[in-house]
Amino acid sequence: MADTPKVPETNVEEQKQPPVSKVEKPKKGLLKRAGNGVKSWVSWDAVKSNSSYVKDNARSLFIIQKPEHTESFEEAMKRLNLSEADIQERQSNFLRMVIIIGSFGALTLLYTLYLLWQASFTSAALAFVVTLLCLVTACRYHFWYFQIKNHKLGCTIKEWLNEKVSGDK
Repeated sequence: MADTPKVPETNVEEQKQPPVSKVEKPKKGLLKRAGNGVKSWVSWDAVKSNSSYVKDNARSLFIIQKPEHTESFEEAMKRLNLSEADIQERQSNFLRMVIIIGSFGALTLLYTLYLLWQASFTSAALAFVVTLLCLVTACRYHFWYFQIKNHKLGCTIKEWLNEKVSGDK
């Protein structure tokens, strides 16, 4: 076995070891460091921007905007190239939508009452929201029907409600 080259023996201490890094002590406590991470965990920037968006939209609901220009019903008919037959057709379509959506709202209201009777309160709450959406949509279509029927754009809610209650125009 004289043919094998002899490997020089090296001392373990002589080998270069990577420098031992010192573990630095955190400047803040564990809870304070975790608190900084929570903002990134819940995407605080997105939560903040979405909440400001909702707040701005909620504010805009209560601000009455003035129309840029006012036009009469007849001027709008000319601008949109609508005939009296088109107006009558749209009026009947709006009334049909009021009846259909209002009926669906009444049915969902009955279903909501049934769910309350069965003590299914979560389902009843959701059904009540659907009922409100149906009834609000039916009121919107009826308001448009009212404006076409009276040939007057820009009617107020007060005029609409007065006509609904008293039957006067």
